[in-house]
Amino acid sequence: MCKYLVVTCVLWHFFHFSEFIAIAIVQPRQVSTDSFVINHSPQYTVAAITSWVEFFTEGYLFPGMKQIYWLSNIGLTICIFGELLRKMAMFTAGSSFNHLVQCEKIQGSCFGNTWRI
Repeated sequence: MCKYLVVTCVLWHFFHFSEFIAIAIVQPRQVSTDSFVINHSPQYTVAAITSWVEFFTEGYLFPGMKQIYWLSNIGLTICIFGELLRKMAMFTAGSSFNHLVQCEKIQGSCFGNTWRI
């Protein structure tokens, strides 16, 4: 289980660090510690805590499940593919990308339906 805990931590840290780097590239004027998306929202915090509870509960109740390597590799592949897809979307959106949900239309945006709070 220790091996999978390390892989999980590496993926989790890579996601947050790559979010910061991607924002630094596409929105350099908006870079802040919030760009790491660690304290993004209460919903994200609940999702993150739930994922860790799930990880440790699964490891305790079903320790052999982590030994099904093809299943773990499918999960790893999905994580990597999702990360690549997300970063491609961020770079495609460019300066119109924002981590915040937008509620008002922004004038002069390169996207027809871009909104801001």
